Order: sequence, then structure tokens, then C-alpha cells
Amino acid sequence: MTASPACGTVWFVGAGPGDPDLITVKGRDLIARAGAILFAGSLVNEAATRWAPAGCEVADSKDMTLGDISGWLIAKAAKHETVVRLQTGDPALYGTLIEVVQPLDAAGVPLRVVPGVSSAMASAAAAVESFTLSRCCTRSRPACARPAGPKTRPCWSCTRRAGRARS
Repeated sequence: MTASPACGTVWFVGAGPGDPDLITVKGRDLIARAGAILFAGSLVNEAATRWAPAGCEVADSKDMTLGDISGWLIAKAAKHETVVRLQTGDPALYGTLIEVVQPLDAAGVPLRVVPGVSSAMASAAAAVESFTLSRCCTRSRPACARPAGPKTRPCWSCTRRAGRARS
């Protein structure tokens, strides 16, 4: 369906792993120009909405059903040029992106997705760890965190190359 002429865009923005300062620059900029923001209060710190302009409609979706969420976004897109659905981490990981997008598509509401910093990346950074080591791993694999040692499991990529079975 095509959007109605007066219909704004709904942006699904990943809020990152919990620290509001880890939201992407693009996500922050969208919040700063939003006419309405719906944040997932059970998972997203309300402080992530601090860049919202005065007069922005901010609501918490923690007590909403998926139908309520879609309905809210559709109604606000009819009133505002920019509507933000602020979700935890990255909208494409462990979220209800598809379930919420389908009614928006059916209503002809334009939408876009801004990825967020996933907790997997943030946890590695907080622990000062790396998912790969250049001396033994040439491909990114979450199981390839460090070389084998007395208290660690062996690197799967390195173990496979050496012809040993995975432990």
C-alpha cells in the first residue's frame, strides 16, 4: 500500500544494551526531531528519551499489547512527521518487529529501521574482550573468543583447522 499524503514515518530505533549513551547517533537525532516516541519501558531506560523535543508525545508500551502498539504508532504517524518506536538492543534481535510492522504496512504507514548496539557487542566491550583474535581466527564467530588455555575452551575455528573434534 502507498502512504497517505499526510502520513509520517515510523522509525524503529534500537536503544542499545541499556546505557542511554550507547544509542546510535542516528537514533539520537531521530529522537531529537520526533513528534511522538513509544519506548519499551520494561526493557528501555526512559533516560533514552531525554533528547526528545519539548511537546513530544512520549509513552511507555510496557502495558500494551502488540495490537495496542501498532495502533498507537499508526495514530501518531497520522499526526507527526517523525514517530519513534524505541526498542531494546537492536530491533531485529529478539523483538516483535515483524508483528508490529505488518499492521503498519497494511495501513500504508512508511517505516524504517535503525539498528542498535546489541548486548553481545556491549558485553564484549565491557569485559575488554574480542570475539576474534587475528593470530588464530580469520572469520568472526562468537565461539572464537580466545585461544585455548587451561581454563578456557578451545577456539572452534582453530580446533577445526587442526582436525580435532569440538570439545
